[in-house]
Order: sequence, then C-alpha cells, then structure tokens
Amino acid sequence: MQIFLQPPSPEALSFEIDFQIQQAIVALSGSSVMIGGAGRFSGGLSAIVLQRDTDVSPALAALQLAGIRISHFVTLGPPSG
Repeated sequence: MQIFLQPPSPEALSFEIDFQIQQAIVALSGSSVMIGGAGRFSGGLSAIVLQRDTDVSPALAALQLAGIRISHFVTLGPPSG
C-alpha cells in the first residue's frame, strides 16, 4: 500500500517535503505500523509505503493525528515475476 502525502503547501520546498516525510515516519513508527519505505518525487509528491495492507487504518489515523494530510492511497499488486 502506498500512501501519498499532500504537500505542506502548494509552493513547498524540497526540505519542507523531506521534513513532512520524516514526521510521517515518526508518527507511523510510534503506532506500530510497519513501513516499507518512503520517498519524494518530482512536483512535490511524496509517499509512504506500508509493508502490510492491514496497517492502512492505523496508518491513516496516526497521520491524521500528526496533522499530515493524505492526497490519496494506492494498493500495490503482487510482485510480478
């Protein structure tokens, strides 16, 4: 599961987005959500990857509690091989 974060502001600089990712990781770690990774993409888009789809509800609650807005989330399919 990928959770895409809404940028802190429309004109957020990369360090502001990096700080938001850091805050999200801290919030999720504190709620026992298993994180598979996180990153920043072009255009101010950033995402957190969850290791387990069952962590979606606690992850969304933890991010909301931390004041981090979600843009959208996407379920990842099984690895192709």
